[in-house]
This record gives sequence, structure tokens and C-alpha cells, in this order.
Amino acid sequence: MIYDMRIYTAHPGKERAMIDRFTHVVVPIFTRLGIEVITVYETQEDAPKLIYITRFAGESERSSAWNAFKTGPDWLDAKASSETEGGPLLKQQETLVMLDISFKH
Repeated sequence: MIYDMRIYTAHPGKERAMIDRFTHVVVPIFTRLGIEVITVYETQEDAPKLIYITRFAGESERSSAWNAFKTGPDWLDAKASSETEGGPLLKQQETLVMLDISFKH
């Protein structure tokens, strides 16, 4: 298994809009594309970050799922319509690709 952790930082004042778009628009698209969301977090800072982890069988599945997402009309339309006033919601994105090294105590 391979895990993908993404950490999103919004532009100031757009944190709630970014989180709402993820929850109401992105997650349903992920579901249709077979992208399994393991967990989602929101930090409790002045400028909250959205952190989520997805899981894939392997790197080829991860790559093709992300390519399908970022080039798909559902996402492109949602992104464009959510950024009509004031520009992009997302200021910065960090991606960590992680392999499970399962260990026992």
C-alpha cells in the first residue's frame, strides 16, 4: 500500500472556503474516481491547514488517479467556479508520499 498525505494552506481569509470546497466538492469526485480518503484533519491555528491522507494499492494507481482528478472536467469546473472572486483559494500545497512499513511493538 502507498499513502499520500496532502497539506493545504489557504490564502488568508479563504480557509473556510477551501475546507468547504474540499468537503462538498472534492471528496465526492475522489469517491467517483476510486481515491480512498483515510482521514481528514483541520489544524487549530490562526490560519488553519487542511490535511488529509489517501491510500492506493501502488504508485501506478496513485499516479493515474491523481492525473484523472486534476484533468477531469468536474474538478476543473469546480475549481474555476470557486475562484471567480478574489482568485485562488489554495496558497500552498505540500505532498508526502508514504510507504507503510508496518511494525509490531
